[in-house]
Amino acid sequence: LYQPSVDHLTLGAEPGTLSFEYRDDSGLSARKTFYFQPDKQPYQLNVEASADVRATPRPITVKFGPGIGLGYSPTGQSFTPPRALQSFNGSIQRLTPTDVQAQARYEGTIPFTGVDDQYFLAVARPNPPTARVEFVPITVPIPGDPEGATRSFIAFSVRPNPGAAPAETVKLPFFMGPKEFDQLRNADPQLTYALDVGWFRVIVTPLLDTLRWIHR
Repeated sequence: LYQPSVDHLTLGAEPGTLSFEYRDDSGLSARKTFYFQPDKQPYQLNVEASADVRATPRPITVKFGPGIGLGYSPTGQSFTPPRALQSFNGSIQRLTPTDVQAQARYEGTIPFTGVDDQYFLAVARPNPPTARVEFVPITVPIPGDPEGATRSFIAFSVRPNPGAAPAETVKLPFFMGPKEFDQLRNADPQLTYALDVGWFRVIVTPLLDTLRWIHR
C-alpha cells in the first residue's frame, strides 16, 4: 500500500502538500505528490509522479476518474452534461460520450485536456504541451430513478511527452474549478476557451473586461 506523508490535510487559503510512496520486494518504487493551491493560486493543483524498477525510470500515465458533476438534473431542468474538453493541435474540441466512443485516443499538441459541464471544468495542462490522451465514457444508473435511467461521465488519462524516454519525475499541472473568466485567465489564458461562446468570442472577451472595469 502507498504510505501517506501526513495523516490528514486541511486546506484553507494556504497551499498544501500531500505525498504517497510505495516500495516492494521486486524493486518497484513509486511516488506521487500533490501540491494544492501552489503559490496560493485557487483551483490549481500540481501533480508530480515517478516510478522506477531498480532505479530504472518507468513511463508515467496520470489518470483522472469519471467527472464531473451529477451527470443529470434532479429538478428536470435543462443542463449541459459532462463532456470531454481539450485544445488539440490548435482546435478546441468538445466531445460527448458518443464522440469518445468513436475516437478515444489523441496524441499531439495538447495545451489542456479534461472534462467540463455547464459551470465547472477539470483539466490537465501538459507543459510542454505534447501529450497522449485517452478518454473513457462511463455510464451508471441515476440513483433512485424508478425507470432505471442512466447518466454518463468521462474519465481521462494523460501521458506527457509520450515519445520521450521515461523521466525520473513527471510534472502535470491541473485546473479544477469554476468557469469564471478571471480565474481561467489567471491560471492560463488558453483556458478561457472553455467558455463556449462560439463566434462571439471576439466580442465577448473585451466586453467582459469592460464590464469588470466599470464594476470596479
